[in-house]
Amino acid sequence: IFAYVVEPPPVTMGAGFASAVSADLYANSVNEAIQAGKRLASQTKEKCETLGLQNHTRFLERMTSGAGPAIVEIANEEDVSLIVMGNRGMGTLRRTFLGSVSDYVLHHAHRPTIIVPPAKPAGAS
Repeated sequence: IFAYVVEPPPVTMGAGFASAVSADLYANSVNEAIQAGKRLASQTKEKCETLGLQNHTRFLERMTSGAGPAIVEIANEEDVSLIVMGNRGMGTLRRTFLGSVSDYVLHHAHRPTIIVPPAKPAGAS
């Protein structure tokens, strides 16, 4: 099961013309997120077909506040035996203040979880 979780764009409040513009911007942001999910699903399905896994995979998309809780919810709903996810490699200080989806899942999923660090740039040690 591949899961794509995206947070909805922030809502801005306005009146009159500003409100109409805000609504259009919000709708465009939501549409862009949906299209990105569809592209990722298509790429994932193609890769799975290349590997001969097309009959053994599913792709789930969710738009909700809080990617961490959504991933934990999906894992519970689907009764997965292992969660594998990447992280962006934020530093400890930044992660402390901003939080981390992978940290959240690691501490709340209550099932085996593997966090894959980002690839190091070529030549880095």
